[in-house]
Amino acid sequence: MNHCKNFPQNLLDLVIENFCLVLIMGSFNIKGRSKLTGKLIKTVATCLFVLLLILPLGFINAAEQPPPVFLVSLPEEGPRTVDPAWSADEGSDELIFNVYETLLFYDGESVEYLIPLLATSWVKEHIDEIGPGGLHYVLRYTFNVREGVYFHDGEWGPAGYYMLGPDDVEYSFERAMVYDPPVNNRQRFIYDVLTNTSGADELVEIYGIQTAGMIIDYSIESNATYVWFNLVKPVNPEIFLRILIIPTFSILSRDWINEYVIGALGRDDWSGEWGDYTEWFEYHNLPQSPLDHPTPVMCGTGPFKLSLLDYVSQTWEVVKFDDYWGGWPALRPAPPYPSSEPGIPPGGHVDGYRVIWGLEWSARRDMFLSGDADFIDVPRQCINEVAGQPGVRFIRDLCMPWIEELAIFRFNVTDSGNPIQNVLPPDIFDESGIPCNFFNYTHIRRAFAYAINYTGYIRQFYGEWAFNPPTSIPCGVPYFDPNQQGYELDLDKAREEFMQVPEVWNNGFTLTLVYNIGNVRLKWFCEMLNNTIEKLHPQGLFHINIIELDWPTYLDYIARGYLSFFILNWREKYPLDPHFYLYDTMHVLAQTQGYSNPEVDELLEEGMTTQSKIVRTLVYIRLQGIYHSDCISIPLVQPVGYHFERSSVVGWYFNPGYPVKQSYQGIYAYPIWKGTYKKGDVNYDGVVLIDDIAWIAKAFGSDFGCGGATIHPRWNFRCDINEDRIIMIDDIAIAARNFGDP
Repeated sequence: MNHCKNFPQNLLDLVIENFCLVLIMGSFNIKGRSKLTGKLIKTVATCLFVLLLILPLGFINAAEQPPPVFLVSLPEEGPRTVDPAWSADEGSDELIFNVYETLLFYDGESVEYLIPLLATSWVKEHIDEIGPGGLHYVLRYTFNVREGVYFHDGEWGPAGYYMLGPDDVEYSFERAMVYDPPVNNRQRFIYDVLTNTSGADELVEIYGIQTAGMIIDYSIESNATYVWFNLVKPVNPEIFLRILIIPTFSILSRDWINEYVIGALGRDDWSGEWGDYTEWFEYHNLPQSPLDHPTPVMCGTGPFKLSLLDYVSQTWEVVKFDDYWGGWPALRPAPPYPSSEPGIPPGGHVDGYRVIWGLEWSARRDMFLSGDADFIDVPRQCINEVAGQPGVRFIRDLCMPWIEELAIFRFNVTDSGNPIQNVLPPDIFDESGIPCNFFNYTHIRRAFAYAINYTGYIRQFYGEWAFNPPTSIPCGVPYFDPNQQGYELDLDKAREEFMQVPEVWNNGFTLTLVYNIGNVRLKWFCEMLNNTIEKLHPQGLFHINIIELDWPTYLDYIARGYLSFFILNWREKYPLDPHFYLYDTMHVLAQTQGYSNPEVDELLEEGMTTQSKIVRTLVYIRLQGIYHSDCISIPLVQPVGYHFERSSVVGWYFNPGYPVKQSYQGIYAYPIWKGTYKKGDVNYDGVVLIDDIAWIAKAFGSDFGCGGATIHPRWNFRCDINEDRIIMIDDIAIAARNFGDP
């Protein structure tokens, strides 16, 4: 029995019993009753009166205080760093974007609409300035930095907390560019638009250390109110603003770094002082972040602050930051998008978020099914073990924002000393080998594209959790063209394409395909092509040889240009803009295949610089058409993701710009809470009324698509009552059945 639980009642009983005893004593006419007895009666009465006043308030309030509510998640992998400048993995990003913030953020599920976070507004202006190193700056983006924003660390702030200022924004971006660690290639996006280079190494190689430092310093500047970025490329706002959302460019406190990290902890972090512009390069390419070692430290402005990160128990935990500038509960997302009045904001919040990573599958599964965890990373082969279980919500058909596998043509294969392939001179066809420019022929590339059994390959290794995308822009990324056709297995068309090159049809060829040892998937792919290609010629003049190599040799041969056709696990996660996907696979200066098309390069430049959304649409439709017709490379697989959560979770949504994996979607905990509501109570006020049905009616006919740019303009995930990702009459009917029920 818990005696503490009954403490208030026991204390009250004791006081009443003693008070009654004193009263009884006072009622007798006992000779010699002293004044002390009278005083005792008054004292006890006063105490009882006070207790009767405070006990109901103090103890009842204590009894009404619920225990803290935490979300608990079980991913397979955890964070590798707490430093935004070092982050290049989903596990780190998930922690970072709950603790730190960027200037802008995605509006809920939407990848089209951005909302102000640490910036309240921004303007763009064309400039004509010559900066350090003779760089010509043509565009400036100026951001008004939000006032009254606290950083988390109350111990070291001179007035209780460090306050956000424009100098913190400037420092955070410059720090990320100074460090530019080898584990992270995300800085290349900001380097590209600010300096026209790929990173610190190239910048120093061109200009030298001192001038390179001056260029970084000049690229980002601030005063008491604003921070501004000076760009050497006149990029469209959609491109530039999407770069700023990357967790790598989260905002840190410069004072906290200098006073706490450098001063109190004695760690060697970059202070933000440029001096003579030569010392900054000492901090470039460090093996580890000073915020990670020997112990991790974080100080952000986000809704949660770090309370635990233990690599031994593989657990991290963040708790609600009471002084968060955004307030509690969150005001966004408030779909339909863009979030605005009178949308439907979140209806609650949690007190913290705990992540336990690295558990064996059986342990993760049992914790989740027992209700001890709210989210879980589920391998594809284990989906049936949790789907359909009581209390489990299963959300599927989420388009992952990357191409998993890309088949690459080498337009000019290395002929000198090629150890795996008989390489002939250009345009010389013979059954014994291939000319060095074999895949420079568009018809031959198309023939191979039509000879691939995409459906069989995906069914064999991905099941229902992938599809064959038409171009290198993943479905769900803005400007993806749903009308663009891809390639499919068609041996008649493959034969026709080969016949368009009489030299190859009349003389034949022998091509060598390679897979790395142990790669069952790639071996299957090579054998499949062997089976389809060799059947195409009636005289048997087409030959596919297959060899296996160890992984280091496989990579070395790719780098040396020995392989004419191979598959890469691409998995590039760019800012969600089509420019990056198409530039890396089509532009003459980016892709390494040897493809060159002046029209493509001009279109990519136009898509990057035009300020018109209509023009961008037309440009990217044209580019996707060229990508297909020229068959530059072959996108084989785009993964389809899924999400598991407990049915008590409310407010989760999918955004492909978040740190997502196919089997686990990184959780941004701020707009999520736990609760139980009547089906149809879409505004979470505890009762289904006409306003709820009106909201569902407004969203009628809208659907989620597969997420990202595919969602319908009127889509409102809070109105999807039966959770089938489309809002129809059955959603209204369910709400109507619960009408008026509290």
